[in-house]
Formats: sequence, C-alpha cells, structure tokens
Amino acid sequence: MDINNDELNKLAKGHKKIFEKFTINYGTYKINNNDYYLVVYKRKKIKGLAIISSQSTKDINECLEALTWLTRYNQVRNLAFIHVDFRANINFDSFYTIKNFLEKVLQNVSLSADEKRIFEESDLALQTIINLQHQLISDYDKFLEKEKKVERGEIEVVTKEHINDVLHFINTFDFIQYKQLTEQYNTISAFKRIFKMVKDNPEIKVLSDSAVNTYLQEFVSSKANLQKNLKKVTHVPDLEQLSKEEHIEVARKTTLQSIDNVIARQKKMLRHPKI
Repeated sequence: MDINNDELNKLAKGHKKIFEKFTINYGTYKINNNDYYLVVYKRKKIKGLAIISSQSTKDINECLEALTWLTRYNQVRNLAFIHVDFRANINFDSFYTIKNFLEKVLQNVSLSADEKRIFEESDLALQTIINLQHQLISDYDKFLEKEKKVERGEIEVVTKEHINDVLHFINTFDFIQYKQLTEQYNTISAFKRIFKMVKDNPEIKVLSDSAVNTYLQEFVSSKANLQKNLKKVTHVPDLEQLSKEEHIEVARKTTLQSIDNVIARQKKMLRHPKI
C-alpha cells in the first residue's frame, strides 16, 4: 500500500500528539499477509514511534518483529545514504593525477632498483584504491536503483532478503573503506621519499607540475587524518589479518549490535502497540 494512502495516514494520526508531525517510513514489512509500517513522530526531535497495519492487527509479536526488521532496514538504508554517498562522490583527481605521474616516471626515468620498487609499489597501491572505488560506485548505483523503486512504490514489500542485501552492501562498503584507508596509510612513507625525489632529481621534477606537488604534499601530510578515520572503522584488533569475508562478518555483527541498541531504545518510545 502507498505510504500516502488516506487509511494509513488516519491510522498514523491516531497516535500523534499535539504539535507533532509524523512520517510513515518507506517500506512495507509483511507477516502472515499483514502489512506493517513504521511511523515516526517528531517535534524538533523524535518523540515517539508506532507500528501500524492496514489490517488493524493487534498481534504484539508480529508488531515487534516488524519493528525489528523495519528498524534494521531504515538504519542501514540511512547509513548508505549518508556514509556511502559521501565516499562514492569523493573527488578522486588526486589519485588519478599521482598515478599518471608515477607511471610517467617509471616509463621515462632511469631509476635505481630501490627507487623503482617504491614507485611500483605506490602505483599498485593507488590502482588498488581506484579499483575499490569503482566497485563502491557500482554497488552504490545498484543500491540506489533498487531503493528508488521502493520510494516509487514499485517495490511495496521489503523482505528479509532485501533488508539483508542492504546490510551486506553496507558491510561490504565497510571493508572497501577500510582497505582504501589502509592502502593509503601504508604508502605515506613511500610518498615522502617520492616527494623528496621530485625535489632532488631533475629528471623526475620535470615530469611533475603544481598539481602533482600539491597532491603529494596532501598524501604525505595525511597521517593524522587517516589514523582517525581508520580508528572509526576498526571494529576488532588485528582486522588487517582477516579475509574479506571475515571482515564483512565482523562488520555485520557490529552493525546489528548497534541496531539492536537502537531497537531497545525504540521499544520504550513505542506508542502502538502498547508493550
């Protein structure tokens, strides 16, 4: 059923207090042919919640199950729209510019074995970061396409499979972000040496320009910021030793634990059903 349906809005208004506004969140969750919707009541901030059903069911267990799954859906959906959208739209000019510069040096300058290794390893790290960004953008585009169908009502019911797919997408993003930040952090010392070589070696210097110098300075001075961001996405010790699948599973457990805390708070704000 369309969330703008008069019947649903009448049900939602029945639990609204004076001066509050309410929103029926996107997504219908179905249990035993009963459709459930999550309603949020606000007056500057969230004041209350309700689970409503077009079938007017009073099954508390079904309502609580719907609350759990609709909260999971809305939490991971919002995480995607905030955090993944930001990362997917980051300007990557610096990575492409420096990568092109490294390749020019490798192709045109006679380097010592040690210098060549530094340039090659840095080039490989940037290629890894860029490849991960391509994957992130592709995954995000697929997510957006599906969620727009939910918003347009082309997908009316959000199933457990749908919600778990969004959860998996968020956890894969967590892995991608961690790998990108780790690759960049691990190349700081190499870029410090490259920055010095640009100054000291005329053959390398001639292949650089103001953009290259600016981006290299950004790379070598990014340690504190990268450490801060890595700390935010490091859920357990020795995370770098985990496989992709293990990392995603750790991220899944962390995300669900956080959402469970939200659900526990939401139960205290639930106006319907009364529990």
